[in-house]
Amino acid sequence: MAKINIVNDSSINNELTYGVGDSEFGQLFVVINETDGLCFSAFIDNPKTIPAELGKVKKIWPKANFTEDNAKIAKIVTKIFKENNSESVDLKLTGTDFQVSVWKAISNLKEGSTASYEDIAKAIGNPKAIRAVASAVANNKLAYLIPCHRVISKGGGLSKYKWGGHRKVKLLTHEKAI
Repeated sequence: MAKINIVNDSSINNELTYGVGDSEFGQLFVVINETDGLCFSAFIDNPKTIPAELGKVKKIWPKANFTEDNAKIAKIVTKIFKENNSESVDLKLTGTDFQVSVWKAISNLKEGSTASYEDIAKAIGNPKAIRAVASAVANNKLAYLIPCHRVISKGGGLSKYKWGGHRKVKLLTHEKAI
């Protein structure tokens, strides 16, 4: 997996490129900005869901111009999932300060490890905010790159995963976390 650099800022250059690339975990819909980096990713099971995913992005950046370029995105997806990759991927996060603190804490989880919602709440210095942490995890806009698949319930159950429980199991098995 590529190294990640995180920037929290809702402003973005108005030119966004989107497309789909294949990974061993399924197709990944990705939106990038040449200046700011990768700003959205979602696993999809059916290409017919691309307009819905693009609609989510257009709600975040309604004034942006969108260009489809599957070849460019496929190269980026390959780079993201490349084993032992020392290249970095810049991420552009958009969310509340609390959400971003949760996503940064999740980003610190090493491959092969997991943490509970309670662990994340403690890591951000807000141990009673377990439900708010769960909400932030559910609002992650960067599939795999902000590895919310590594967040599990306190008792060790896998809990829900926005992009499918089957995919969470596959990701965690690949990372040797389960």
